[in-house]
Amino acid sequence: ITAEQEALTRRLAQRFTAGAPADHPAVQEDVDAYRRLIDEKFYPCNTLVFRGLAELYVTDERFTAYFEAFAPGFAAYLSQAMRRYCDTKETA
Repeated sequence: ITAEQEALTRRLAQRFTAGAPADHPAVQEDVDAYRRLIDEKFYPCNTLVFRGLAELYVTDERFTAYFEAFAPGFAAYLSQAMRRYCDTKETA
């Protein structure tokens, strides 16, 4: 599970460093896979929960530091991509 989550995070970080916008379809597909992984392996993760995680990733320094280790600026980018995902999905 950890390896799968890290692989998704690395792929998203690579998209970020390559300049893909947070709303790019490939980014959004990876974000969807990330949400589904959380939902299936950890805890129920509807869009309300996922939006809360997006906020946590930029407001809790522990999470921010984790994501910034992949690439500077990545925590904010991932948060933005997650919020965009939630904006386009029904709350379920």
